[in-house]
Amino acid sequence: MKIHSLFLIILCLGSIFISFSNASETTTIENNGIIMTITIVDAYYTALDPDGLEDDVVSHFTLNFESDNFDDIFYDLDISLILPSETSFDYHYDLSTSVFDLSYTIYFYNHATENGWYTVQITGTIFQGGFASDIVEYTFDPPGGTPGGNPLSVLILE
Repeated sequence: MKIHSLFLIILCLGSIFISFSNASETTTIENNGIIMTITIVDAYYTALDPDGLEDDVVSHFTLNFESDNFDDIFYDLDISLILPSETSFDYHYDLSTSVFDLSYTIYFYNHATENGWYTVQITGTIFQGGFASDIVEYTFDPPGGTPGGNPLSVLILE
């Protein structure tokens, strides 16, 4: 009986852990025969710059395109990091591609300065014979907050 009870306790604790762990978040946008899928894979805090403070945020996301008549696709990404105070750092990118699968990393230097839940928000817009857009969000909780230098963002296509 003790083994059965121990198994149930471990199973319950595992279920609690799984329910609180982040999973990737995805949205799909369709416009004029083009499908764009945005998936935020993860987001977390770390120390990236020489100040040594864990006040930087990294987020990885992917873009996947499908199209029957594939030329260069013109699209915008509006990427925001929203702090617990609802302060939003917003970055806009005008982009084009002829590649189907793209992986990006965005670095938010000196942004994690507050305690609480942070949200990475990406609005994707396709411009082909009109436009269509949608939003995907990923929420996480960096422990603590440390005031650092001036916020800076860098978007890297991998």
